[in-house]
Amino acid sequence: MASIRKILGKNGVSYKITVTHGLKSDGSQNRKYKTYNPPSGITERQIEKEVNRIAYDFEREITQGFAADNRQTFSQYAEYVIDLKERNGNKHRTIVRYRELLKRIIPAIGHIKLQDLHPQHLNNFYKNLEEKGIRGHAYKAKAKMDISALMSEKKLTRAALALACKVSASTITKTCKGETIDIKTAETIGTALGIPVDKLFILINNNKPLSNKTIYEHHQLIHTILSQAEKEMLVQFNAATKATPPKLKNKEADAFTNEELEKIVKCSNNEPIKWKLVIHLFLATGCRRGEIAGLKWDRIYWDSSEIKIDTTLLYAADKGVYEDTTKTTNTRYITLPEQTMMLLSEYKTWYDDLRVNNGDVK
Repeated sequence: MASIRKILGKNGVSYKITVTHGLKSDGSQNRKYKTYNPPSGITERQIEKEVNRIAYDFEREITQGFAADNRQTFSQYAEYVIDLKERNGNKHRTIVRYRELLKRIIPAIGHIKLQDLHPQHLNNFYKNLEEKGIRGHAYKAKAKMDISALMSEKKLTRAALALACKVSASTITKTCKGETIDIKTAETIGTALGIPVDKLFILINNNKPLSNKTIYEHHQLIHTILSQAEKEMLVQFNAATKATPPKLKNKEADAFTNEELEKIVKCSNNEPIKWKLVIHLFLATGCRRGEIAGLKWDRIYWDSSEIKIDTTLLYAADKGVYEDTTKTTNTRYITLPEQTMMLLSEYKTWYDDLRVNNGDVK
C-alpha cells in the first residue's frame, strides 16, 4: 500500500508518496517515490482527496509494471530516442530531418515532463505552426547580379564554389538561375565571392505559414518519440495518438503529356551524351535523381537490357555527398528500351575514352 508523508518546506506544503514493490537484486526493498505539490486556493479536504487519488494511481502503475520517470522532460527524452534510432541504423538523412524538426518542437513543448504532456499541448503547438511568420528564417535571398559571370571572372566552377560554401552544387545552380535561397547560404556565397550580401542579393520576405505536410511531419516525430516512451513504460499512453494534427491534402499527380515528352527528347538530342543519357534514364525509369547518380556499371545487365537500382547518392551539410541505400531500401530491376541501352553503350565508350585520356586506367 502507498504511504503518504506531509512535508513542510520553505516553499510550502508538499506530499511525498512512497510505494514499495518487490525486492532489488541485493535483497533490499524496491521503493518508488512521487511528490505532490498542491496548488494554492484549494481546501484541506480537496488536498486530501487529490493526494489519495494520486497515491492510488501511482501504486496501480507500479504494481502493473509501469515505472514512471517524472523528472524526464520531453526534450531530454527526444535526444535519447534520436540517438537510439541513429545507433540502430536509421538513415542519416532521416536523423538530420528529425533534428531540424526539433528546432521548433523543443521551444514549444521541450520543457514539459513526459508524464505531463497531453493532447491539448500538441494541438496548441500545431495551431501555432499554422500561423504566419513561424518559419525560422523570415527572409529568402535572390541574386540581383549575374552570379555565373562573377564566377567566370574569379575563375570559379560551380563545384568549387559549392565546396567553398559547403553547400550542394544544385544550390549554386539555383542561385545562378535566380531562384530564392536561404539567407545564410546567400551570406556564405557573398563571402566566397568577396561581395557584401546586400549588394549581391535582394531579400524577399518569406512570411508564408508552414504547409500541412510540414506540420504533419512535426506530429509524426512527436508520435515516434512518445511511442518509444510508451514502449519503455514511461507514459501510460501516447498523447500524439489522441491529438488532432492538420489533415493532409491529396495532390493530383503532375505528369508530362506525350507532346511534352517528345519535346524533351528532341531537345536532349542537342545536349552532350552524358546529359542526353540522364534525361533518357529519367524518362524511361521514373527513378529519383540520386538513384540515377548512384547507378554503377556493375548494375547494368547488357544481355537482358536491365539495370539494378539499389543505391542512391545524397547530400548532407555535415557529410557532403555520400552513398546510401534507396529511400525504400527495396532493390528494383528495370528493363530499359533499346534506344536507352544504345545511349548507355555510347556513353560507356565516351566514359572509357575519358578514363584513358586522364590516365585513370590500371
